[in-house]
Amino acid sequence: QDQVSWQNDIRLPLGKALLAAEWLRQDVTSSNKYDKTERTIKSLLAGWGANAGAHRWQINLRHDDITQTGSKNTGMLSYGYQFSDAWRTHASYGTAYKAPSMNDLYWPIDGNPNLKPEYARNREVALHYETAQHTASLTYFHNNIEDLIQWRPKPPGSWTWVPQNVDSARITGWSLAWKGVFGPLVLRSSLDLHNPRDTETDKVLTRRARKQASIGMDYTRGPWMLGGEVIGSGARFGDAANTRAKRMGGYALTNLSASYRIDKEWALFARVNNVFDKQYELVNDYGTAGVNALVGLRYQQK
Repeated sequence: QDQVSWQNDIRLPLGKALLAAEWLRQDVTSSNKYDKTERTIKSLLAGWGANAGAHRWQINLRHDDITQTGSKNTGMLSYGYQFSDAWRTHASYGTAYKAPSMNDLYWPIDGNPNLKPEYARNREVALHYETAQHTASLTYFHNNIEDLIQWRPKPPGSWTWVPQNVDSARITGWSLAWKGVFGPLVLRSSLDLHNPRDTETDKVLTRRARKQASIGMDYTRGPWMLGGEVIGSGARFGDAANTRAKRMGGYALTNLSASYRIDKEWALFARVNNVFDKQYELVNDYGTAGVNALVGLRYQQK
C-alpha cells in the first residue's frame, strides 16, 4: 500500500483545531486470481477540542471515500467535567465505519464480494479518579453495529467459512481499571464485562468472551525493571448458534518481563509469554502459541 497523509494542528483563542487529509492506495499481488486487485481510500478529517474552567469538550468529523464500498461520514462528540483536582467525568457519542478488507471481498477461496461495510453508533459514560499515586476509571459503553462482519460457515455446518454480515449487533458492558504507584512498585488491574449480542437471534457473537481481566506489576530498582502479569478470559462460542460442542473454555496466561537500562537511550529487554504453557483456543481447532520468549535491544532517542 502507498499512503500520503497531512495534518495541521491550529492553536485557537480557545483550544486547538485539527485539519487532516489522507490518501491510501492498496494493491494486491498474488498467485491467486482476485476479481479486483486495487482500491483507493480518500479521507478528510477535522476536529476541535478545548477547555473552559471545569468543562472539556472534543468534536471530530471524518469523511471517507472508498473505492467499491462508497463514502461515509462519521464523527464524535465528547464532553467532560472536572469536579475536583482528582475527580472527572465524561460522556461521548460517536459513529464509526469499517470497510471490509480486500481479502474479505475478493479472496478466491472464501471471499464475499457482496459484503457490506460495518457502521456503528457508540455511546460511553465514564468516571475517572486521578492523583499522583492512583488512577482509576469506571466506564459504561453501549455500541450498536449494523452489518457487523463475522466469519461463518457457508453452507451452515460446512468446513468453508466466509465473512458475512450480521444485520444488527449490540455490545454493552462495563470496564473498570486501576493503577497504583507505591515507590518503585507499580500495580495495575482491569476488569471488562461485555455482553456482545446478535440482536436478531439474541445469541452471543462468535469468538467473543464476555469476561476479561488482568492484574500486573512492575518493580524498578536502579537500571533494572522486572514485571509480571496474569491475563484471564472467559469462555466464548465458536458458532452463531452458541452450541456446547463449539464452546471454547476460558483461560489464564502468565507473562514475565525484565529490562536493563544501559543508558538514557539504550536498554536490553526480555519477555516470556504463557509461562505455564497453557493450551487454549481463540478459534475452534486452531492452536495458539505455547510458552515463548523473546530478547532484544531497544533504542529510544531522548
